[in-house]
Amino acid sequence: MGTSKHRHHDHENHANGAAKDAPTTYACPMHPEVQQDTPGKCPTCGMFLVPEGQASADDHAARGHSGHAHHDHAGHEHQGLAASPRARTGTGGTYDKVPADWTGAVYTCPMHPEVRQTTPGACPLCGMGLQIEAGAAAHEEGPNPELVDFTRRLWIAAILTVPLLVLTMSPFLGITAVRDLFGEHRAMWVEFGLATPVVLWSGWPFFERGWTSFRTWNLNMFSLIGMGIAAAYVYSVVALLAPGIFPVGFRDPQTGTVGVYFEAAAVIVTLVLLGQVMELRAREGTGKAI
Repeated sequence: MGTSKHRHHDHENHANGAAKDAPTTYACPMHPEVQQDTPGKCPTCGMFLVPEGQASADDHAARGHSGHAHHDHAGHEHQGLAASPRARTGTGGTYDKVPADWTGAVYTCPMHPEVRQTTPGACPLCGMGLQIEAGAAAHEEGPNPELVDFTRRLWIAAILTVPLLVLTMSPFLGITAVRDLFGEHRAMWVEFGLATPVVLWSGWPFFERGWTSFRTWNLNMFSLIGMGIAAAYVYSVVALLAPGIFPVGFRDPQTGTVGVYFEAAAVIVTLVLLGQVMELRAREGTGKAI
C-alpha cells in the first residue's frame, strides 16, 4: 500500500513538472481556433489572447459546465470544440436559430458566439454585423451582403451630404453666395430635402439596431447613435415646420427662423456608415487570411 502511494505521488510530480516545462499556448476566449506561442491580440475580434487553459476554463464556464461532469467529459468536449462550432456555443439557446439539420452557411457575432442564424444580419446583443462562423459550411460564395448594402447606403449618403455641408457651412467661410441664392427659409427646406434620405434610408439600419438594443435592454453604441441622429433630425423638422413654438431667443430676429441641425444628422450617418464599411472590409479580409 505504501509503495503504491509513493509511486502515485512520483507520477503526479513528474506530470506536474512536465506541464510546467511545456511552452505556453495563447488562445482567444471567443475564438479557440486562434492559437499562438506568444501573447497578442486575436486577428478576428481583437481581444487579447490568454493562456490556453484559462481560455478553455472561460469557455466551459460560459456553457455552464462544472464539477464532476466537467472532468469526466473534458477530453470529449475539447474534441467537440475543434469538430463543431455548435459544440462551442451550445444548442437550443435563446439566440441560436440554426436548425439541427442545417448544412449551409451559419452567421454568428464575433463578440457573442451564442448568437447564430442562417442569414446575415445584426447581433441582437451588441448590434455588430454577423459574419460566417469559423468552421461552418459556407456554400454561398460571394461578397458579404451586409458590406454590399452598407456600401450602397454610404455612397448615397455621401452624395447628398457633401452639397448639404456646402450649403450650411459655406457662410462660416465667408462664402454667402450659395445660401443667398436660395434665401434663408428656402435653404432650410433644401437642407431638409437633402438630409431626409440620408437619415431615413441610409441611416435606417442604425435605428433598427438601436431599437433592438432598447427592446432587449442590451444597450450599445447603436443606442447612442440612434438617439443622436433622431434628436438632431426631429428637432430640426419641428424647428422648420413650427418655429413659432420656440422661445423668442431661439428665433432669428430678422427671418424668424430657428437654427436647424440637418447637416449634423447627415454627417453622423455618413461617418458611422464609413466606419461600418471599413470594419466589414477589414473583418472580411482577416477571415479570408485565416
